Amino acid sequence: MLACRFGHQRPEPVGLRERRASRLSRPMGTRFKARRMWRRGGTAPARTGWPVRARTATLPRPTSECRPRLCCSPECCRMPDRSLGGARTHHAADLSTRSPMTRHSKENMMRQAAAPTMPHAPLSTMAHRRQFIVATVMTCLTVASCPQAALAQSTYPSKPIRVVVPFGPGSSPDVVARLWSEKIAKATGQAVVIENKPGGATIIGSQAVATAAPDGYTLLYAVNSFSINPFIFKSVPYRSSDFVPVVRVLSVPYVIVVAPNSRIETLGDLIAAARKEPGKLNYASYGVGNGTHVAMAWLLNATGTSMTHVAYKDSPSVGVMSGDVTSLMEPSTTAIPMVQSKKLRALAVTGPKRLDALPQTPTVAETLPGFQGDSWHGLLAPKGTPPEVVQRLAALSAVIIASDDFRRRLLELGLVPAGGTPAEFGEFLAQDSRNWEKVVRDNRITAD
Repeated sequence: MLACRFGHQRPEPVGLRERRASRLSRPMGTRFKARRMWRRGGTAPARTGWPVRARTATLPRPTSECRPRLCCSPECCRMPDRSLGGARTHHAADLSTRSPMTRHSKENMMRQAAAPTMPHAPLSTMAHRRQFIVATVMTCLTVASCPQAALAQSTYPSKPIRVVVPFGPGSSPDVVARLWSEKIAKATGQAVVIENKPGGATIIGSQAVATAAPDGYTLLYAVNSFSINPFIFKSVPYRSSDFVPVVRVLSVPYVIVVAPNSRIETLGDLIAAARKEPGKLNYASYGVGNGTHVAMAWLLNATGTSMTHVAYKDSPSVGVMSGDVTSLMEPSTTAIPMVQSKKLRALAVTGPKRLDALPQTPTVAETLPGFQGDSWHGLLAPKGTPPEVVQRLAALSAVIIASDDFRRRLLELGLVPAGGTPAEFGEFLAQDSRNWEKVVRDNRITAD
């Protein structure tokens, strides 16, 4: 007779002692393997074959949720299972409704019912390790999906900033970019490296920034060619939407100049001469599609006149001084020294007001109300740069642009400080693109 854990007597199953003797006669490895496979819900292995070495780590003992107990009487089965805290009862009749069992699993279950109840083993070391790995992976995925939040928690900048200037050293954008970089370096304590990438009508430098990592450590110091290039080139390796605006640093008025001995003394004289002899007069520029070219074409459209365009690869002011070219729209940074030294004569400036360095030179708007064809300098970042970084750069730049020494230096160069928020710069770029697009299409300007 066998007894259950509550002391009830039941008859010994037929053939129990023979099966026990057969199990004990197996090799040790086979016995361990049979036990492991039974715990995983499988069947016992064959008795033949080489013994298998048992693993040192064992699985936790199955609970009453997956292994029902077989008792001997209805009264015993109705009692709560204390190993589960009284939360569940088992009945021998439930065996008919469970999943089919193999012969070995039924026999093992009957043997376990006769054995004393053992406390349930806690989670093994491997189980705790799996839980730790899952939690770590989920945390990493959460942080990786929110790079902006992770970056916002760190201090920007934490390493040197690279500013790409799509012009050569010594040019107007290069001079101002270096002046801005010195102020930023002092404010942040991080170095700011100026990298000159001239060529391709600023396309080479712009493409280098468009494909850079959007982490705020690569910026583009752009000019109005950024708004003009998409309309004069059939294919540009980037789009305006590949950048995010940061801040508009300044405006660059153009100065309309002629030779010092020219018979043309005012802007009105130039317009009258162009109307009298259409196409006979000419004007120079720094290249097809350059701001000095498109801005002069805009002026001619506004006045209803025509002049012949002469593109120079470098220094078109030399052609004006020699008398080979009638006029030129020269950026204020390089026009002011030549006008003050009497090498050129200034007729008008394209800005909204007169320049402090050239107080006697009127604006174009004084002759053509509403006309304003300035260039500009501004900072752009690759698309995807975190908004926190953009706002940080804009705030630092706003303080620099509002400083007295920075504004004084810009005014000495004939430049007009701008400033503003990234949103305001974005609206300015949209309107600037619409203006240049109309001029390019009306004059059929193409650089291909």
